[in-house]
Amino acid sequence: MRTNGNRFNKRKLIQLGTALGVLAVAMVLILLVVMFVEKKTVPLAGDTPEGIVTRKPEDTRVTDDRVNIDGRWYRYKREIRTTLLIGVDEFGELREHDIYENPHQADFLLLLAKNDDNGDVFSIQINRDTMTYVNTLSISGDRVGRNQEQICLAFSYGDGAETSCKNTVDAVNELLYGLPVEKYIAMTMSGIGVLNDEVDGVTLPCICDFPELGYKKDEIITLSGDEALTYVRARSIMADPSNVSRMERQRQYILAWSDIAKDKFKSAKEATELIQHISPYLCTNCDSVTMANMAQELGEYKGAPIYVPEGDLYYTGTRTGLVEFWPDEAKLKQLILDLFYEPLDNPENTETDDAAVGR
Repeated sequence: MRTNGNRFNKRKLIQLGTALGVLAVAMVLILLVVMFVEKKTVPLAGDTPEGIVTRKPEDTRVTDDRVNIDGRWYRYKREIRTTLLIGVDEFGELREHDIYENPHQADFLLLLAKNDDNGDVFSIQINRDTMTYVNTLSISGDRVGRNQEQICLAFSYGDGAETSCKNTVDAVNELLYGLPVEKYIAMTMSGIGVLNDEVDGVTLPCICDFPELGYKKDEIITLSGDEALTYVRARSIMADPSNVSRMERQRQYILAWSDIAKDKFKSAKEATELIQHISPYLCTNCDSVTMANMAQELGEYKGAPIYVPEGDLYYTGTRTGLVEFWPDEAKLKQLILDLFYEPLDNPENTETDDAAVGR
């Protein structure tokens, strides 16, 4: 596990009830690993769809703690704490590179949020192909500009560890209208087998024909470490090669794994051992106290929603030659307002600080 001082170094809307009623360390780690993707892209029919609404680089912030949208005032809920979960398309241990360029991407992004006042917890899953503004860094780590490109590429600008994580946090902050992102936890693909085998495999009904593993739809299967990675990651070999199909398998795996983990990782000793086994594949700015608090708090929850923002997915051969996901800006902004803001009846009498959201 990479270290830095006293820290460990290293989006139509769908609402899903997930089994987050498990020890937080285990649940956070599994959320990290089950949404990795293959690098091979699949052309989609047609070209850039008409009617895509894009934003200018400066139009990325819901302004400050009090905002006026369509004549109504809202207050930002600063009692909400956020942690960005990052899945890195790298095998082996998560390692720091000598220069601020690396071949890896953030193939899985999920923003986990908890309201300290009422205990509510929820998350926002971000498509790795989401188009947004990404900071570009020089080989010495200095910001030299911004490109509008897939958000997964933010991780490739940096050292493959802390700097890449911070640049990915900046890209998510940019995408979500300046929403503060306080903590991050990144993990490589090699942790999947470790997590899967920590619960002695995961049994579930195969939700589609899976030729690579020799499984048929509705067949009850038990996944070993390597099979678990294939099940949650495969796309191009499938009858439906879209990311939507893969994400369904990933959510299924989360539920099945967590159902086992909630009973297996009850004690601090068991959780500590899990962290020790998985630590070489991690990079995070959460200290040990924060990780312990997450375990104590999230372990009490029975369920939480995952929000998947709506948008347009298409293939372009004229811009990047890759699949692009363009979020529905109006719906995305409304989602941020609904989750992270509350309406104010008397904004003049409400005390707020002068810090802008995301500053």
